Amino acid sequence: MRTWFSHREKPENKEILGQIYQDQLLFLRRFACRLLGNQEDAEDAVQDVFLKLIGNPDRIMRMSEEERKAYLIICVRNQAKTILRRRNLSPELEWEEARMSHSHREINQIEDILSIKDALAKLPEQQQDILILHYHWGLSFREIAELLDKSVEAVRKMEYRARSVLQEKMDG
Repeated sequence: MRTWFSHREKPENKEILGQIYQDQLLFLRRFACRLLGNQEDAEDAVQDVFLKLIGNPDRIMRMSEEERKAYLIICVRNQAKTILRRRNLSPELEWEEARMSHSHREINQIEDILSIKDALAKLPEQQQDILILHYHWGLSFREIAELLDKSVEAVRKMEYRARSVLQEKMDG
């Protein structure tokens, strides 16, 4: 459970980081699992974040509880993106593999998906997150609002704007 601690940190830092880890572990692991799709990668993502925190514990210890939670969510999200990047093939390789092994209709579907990925990548990061969390991972607007520390209405508006921009990019 506390395997990510090493002998390098001060005892008081170890205790404080251990408490932060215990307080946030379940939430962060569940969040990472929604992003990554499996428990093993989720555990790795959360553990990697805390391993990085050991190197600079002062920063997180100076934060309020709300700031700390938001910071950890962002760190876990970024670590999940890193894991996903390592896991995925480049779009060009995906297309080449699809072209060799699928029918023309399936190739068109894959090209559409790649176009959506490209258009999505051009949106601001928070809008990307909202669309992915809502449509891919099935989170409700309320759950997303809690994760991003926004009102439900703000998340709905951001989702609508993101969807509108995405539609324009796909049509144009």
